[in-house]
Amino acid sequence: MSPDRNKKRQSRPRKQSRQNHSYDFVGQYYYAIDEKGRVNIPAKFRKAVQANREDWFKITLGLDRCIWVMPPEQWRIVQEKLNELPFELADPRYYHRMIHSYASNSKIDAQGRIVLPRNLLEKLKIEKDVVIVGMHNHIEIWKHETHQEYLNKGPSAYETGPYEEAAEKIYRYILKKSS
Repeated sequence: MSPDRNKKRQSRPRKQSRQNHSYDFVGQYYYAIDEKGRVNIPAKFRKAVQANREDWFKITLGLDRCIWVMPPEQWRIVQEKLNELPFELADPRYYHRMIHSYASNSKIDAQGRIVLPRNLLEKLKIEKDVVIVGMHNHIEIWKHETHQEYLNKGPSAYETGPYEEAAEKIYRYILKKSS
Protein backbone atom coordinates (compact mmCIF):
# COMPACT_ATOMS: atom_id res chain seq x y z
CA MET A 1 0.00 0.00 0.00
CA SER A 2 1.34 3.40 -0.94
CA PRO A 3 1.95 6.07 1.72
CA ASP A 4 -0.49 8.44 -0.06
CA ARG A 5 -3.31 5.92 0.19
CA ASN A 6 -2.63 5.51 3.92
CA LYS A 7 -2.76 9.24 4.37
CA LYS A 8 -6.21 9.50 2.74
CA ARG A 9 -7.63 6.81 4.96
CA GLN A 10 -6.40 8.50 8.09
CA SER A 11 -7.78 11.90 7.14
CA ARG A 12 -11.37 10.69 6.64
CA PRO A 13 -13.64 11.56 9.53
CA ARG A 14 -14.85 8.53 11.40
CA LYS A 15 -18.55 7.92 11.71
CA GLN A 16 -19.65 8.16 15.26
CA SER A 17 -21.29 4.93 16.23
CA ARG A 18 -23.94 4.97 18.89
CA GLN A 19 -23.65 2.23 21.38
CA ASN A 20 -26.63 -0.02 21.84
CA HIS A 21 -27.52 0.70 25.44
CA SER A 22 -29.58 -1.91 27.20
CA TYR A 23 -31.03 -1.20 30.60
CA ASP A 24 -34.06 -3.43 31.19
CA PHE A 25 -35.10 -1.77 34.45
CA VAL A 26 -37.84 -3.97 35.94
CA GLY A 27 -39.41 -4.53 39.35
CA GLN A 28 -40.44 -2.31 42.21
CA TYR A 29 -38.52 -1.44 45.34
CA TYR A 30 -39.35 0.43 48.54
CA TYR A 31 -36.95 3.04 49.87
CA ALA A 32 -36.88 6.14 52.04
CA ILE A 33 -35.52 9.54 51.06
CA ASP A 34 -33.10 11.00 53.59
CA GLU A 35 -33.14 14.60 54.90
CA LYS A 36 -30.80 15.72 52.08
CA GLY A 37 -33.12 14.41 49.36
CA ARG A 38 -31.00 11.35 48.59
CA VAL A 39 -32.42 7.95 47.70
CA ASN A 40 -30.75 4.63 46.99
CA ILE A 41 -31.02 3.28 43.50
CA PRO A 42 -31.48 -0.52 43.44
CA ALA A 43 -28.16 -2.29 42.83
CA LYS A 44 -29.28 -4.00 39.64
CA PHE A 45 -30.39 -0.64 38.18
CA ARG A 46 -27.00 0.89 39.06
CA LYS A 47 -25.17 -2.05 37.51
CA ALA A 48 -27.14 -1.68 34.26
CA VAL A 49 -26.18 2.00 34.01
CA GLN A 50 -22.56 1.44 35.01
CA ALA A 51 -22.26 -1.42 32.47
CA ASN A 52 -22.82 1.28 29.83
CA ARG A 53 -20.01 3.37 31.39
CA GLU A 54 -22.42 5.92 32.80
CA ASP A 55 -22.56 7.14 36.38
CA TRP A 56 -25.35 9.69 36.38
CA PHE A 57 -29.04 10.12 35.62
CA LYS A 58 -31.21 12.89 34.25
CA ILE A 59 -34.07 13.50 36.67
CA THR A 60 -37.27 15.29 35.71
CA LEU A 61 -41.01 15.49 36.20
CA GLY A 62 -42.70 12.32 34.99
CA LEU A 63 -46.30 11.66 34.10
CA ASP A 64 -49.01 10.73 36.62
CA ARG A 65 -47.29 12.52 39.52
CA CYS A 66 -43.99 10.64 39.59
CA ILE A 67 -40.33 11.45 38.98
CA TRP A 68 -38.58 10.12 35.89
CA VAL A 69 -34.99 9.00 36.29
CA MET A 70 -33.27 8.39 32.94
CA PRO A 71 -29.82 7.23 31.92
CA PRO A 72 -28.06 9.75 29.64
CA GLU A 73 -28.73 7.76 26.46
CA GLN A 74 -32.47 7.54 27.16
CA TRP A 75 -32.57 11.28 27.87
CA ARG A 76 -30.88 11.89 24.50
CA ILE A 77 -33.59 9.81 22.77
CA VAL A 78 -36.35 11.77 24.55
CA GLN A 79 -34.71 15.04 23.50
CA GLU A 80 -34.58 13.94 19.86
CA LYS A 81 -38.30 13.12 19.94
CA LEU A 82 -39.17 16.41 21.64
CA ASN A 83 -37.16 18.36 19.08
CA GLU A 84 -39.33 16.91 16.31
CA LEU A 85 -42.48 18.46 17.79
CA PRO A 86 -43.77 21.78 16.44
CA PHE A 87 -42.85 24.36 19.07
CA GLU A 88 -45.44 26.72 17.59
CA LEU A 89 -48.24 24.59 19.11
CA ALA A 90 -49.20 25.26 22.72
CA ASP A 91 -49.14 21.67 24.01
CA PRO A 92 -45.61 20.82 22.81
CA ARG A 93 -44.37 24.17 24.17
CA TYR A 94 -46.01 23.53 27.54
CA TYR A 95 -44.60 19.99 27.72
CA HIS A 96 -41.11 21.22 26.77
CA ARG A 97 -41.23 23.84 29.50
CA MET A 98 -42.40 21.45 32.17
CA ILE A 99 -39.99 18.62 31.41
CA HIS A 100 -37.01 20.98 31.11
CA SER A 101 -37.79 23.31 34.01
CA TYR A 102 -37.70 20.37 36.42
CA ALA A 103 -34.74 18.57 34.81
CA SER A 104 -31.40 18.15 36.54
CA ASN A 105 -28.44 15.77 36.58
CA SER A 106 -27.62 13.56 39.52
CA LYS A 107 -24.45 11.52 39.81
CA ILE A 108 -24.58 8.17 41.59
CA ASP A 109 -22.57 8.55 44.81
CA ALA A 110 -20.32 5.94 46.45
CA GLN A 111 -23.28 4.59 48.47
CA GLY A 112 -25.42 4.13 45.33
CA ARG A 113 -27.64 7.15 45.95
CA ILE A 114 -28.82 10.02 43.79
CA VAL A 115 -30.06 13.41 44.94
CA LEU A 116 -33.62 14.27 43.99
CA PRO A 117 -34.21 17.97 43.30
CA ARG A 118 -36.04 19.74 46.12
CA ASN A 119 -38.46 21.45 43.67
CA LEU A 120 -39.63 18.05 42.36
CA LEU A 121 -40.05 16.63 45.84
CA GLU A 122 -42.12 19.66 46.84
CA LYS A 123 -44.26 19.64 43.68
CA LEU A 124 -45.10 15.95 44.11
CA LYS A 125 -45.39 16.23 47.92
CA ILE A 126 -42.80 13.49 48.39
CA GLU A 127 -41.33 13.53 51.88
CA LYS A 128 -39.94 10.12 52.79
CA ASP A 129 -41.33 6.77 51.62
CA VAL A 130 -41.07 6.07 47.91
CA VAL A 131 -41.57 3.24 45.46
CA ILE A 132 -38.94 2.88 42.75
CA VAL A 133 -40.40 1.25 39.65
CA GLY A 134 -38.41 -0.09 36.71
CA MET A 135 -40.00 0.87 33.40
CA HIS A 136 -37.57 -0.93 31.04
CA ASN A 137 -35.71 2.12 29.67
CA HIS A 138 -36.18 4.50 32.61
CA ILE A 139 -37.02 4.49 36.31
CA GLU A 140 -39.98 6.07 38.08
CA ILE A 141 -39.95 7.27 41.67
CA TRP A 142 -43.37 7.60 43.29
CA LYS A 143 -44.60 8.79 46.63
CA HIS A 144 -45.76 5.52 48.20
CA GLU A 145 -49.36 6.66 48.73
CA THR A 146 -49.63 8.13 45.22
CA HIS A 147 -48.40 4.89 43.68
CA GLN A 148 -50.98 2.89 45.64
CA GLU A 149 -53.73 5.31 44.58
CA TYR A 150 -52.70 4.95 40.93
CA LEU A 151 -52.67 1.13 41.14
CA ASN A 152 -56.01 1.00 42.97
CA LYS A 153 -57.89 3.44 40.72
CA GLY A 154 -56.30 2.63 37.38
CA PRO A 155 -55.35 5.22 34.76
CA SER A 156 -58.90 6.20 33.74
CA ALA A 157 -60.00 7.12 37.28
CA TYR A 158 -56.67 8.55 38.42
CA GLU A 159 -56.63 12.34 38.65
CA THR A 160 -54.07 13.94 36.36
CA GLY A 161 -53.39 17.52 35.29
CA PRO A 162 -52.52 19.69 32.30
CA TYR A 163 -49.04 18.13 31.97
CA GLU A 164 -50.50 14.68 31.31
CA GLU A 165 -53.19 16.15 29.06
CA ALA A 166 -50.51 17.88 26.96
CA ALA A 167 -48.54 14.61 26.73
CA GLU A 168 -51.64 12.76 25.48
CA LYS A 169 -52.36 15.43 22.86
CA ILE A 170 -48.74 15.26 21.69
CA TYR A 171 -48.97 11.48 21.42
CA ARG A 172 -52.16 11.76 19.33
CA TYR A 173 -50.42 14.36 17.16
CA ILE A 174 -47.49 12.00 16.56
CA LEU A 175 -49.81 9.09 15.72
CA LYS A 176 -51.80 11.25 13.30
CA LYS A 177 -48.61 12.54 11.67
CA SER A 178 -47.18 9.03 11.19
CA SER A 179 -50.35 7.56 9.62
